[in-house]
Amino acid sequence: MGPVIFVDTSAVVAVVAHEVDRSDFIEGLLAAHRRLSSPVVRLEACMALARLLDLSVKVARQRYEKFLSKADVEEIPVTA
Repeated sequence: MGPVIFVDTSAVVAVVAHEVDRSDFIEGLLAAHRRLSSPVVRLEACMALARLLDLSVKVARQRYEKFLSKADVEEIPVTA
């Protein structure tokens, strides 16, 4: 079993928006046995992608969902 990682907003944005450090994040994603994220990341990433890539929120959300699926990221609830 490999490591479990939490995929944060910066990782999502770097990969989806093809930022300079994209390959570093992809390497980390590939090395992980399990990849987790949260609804908070969903909100932040969709807002950032819409702004950075000049997309509608709907299209940004679609790209986020595609990323989750391709990277096999599991979204877990945030609890107190």
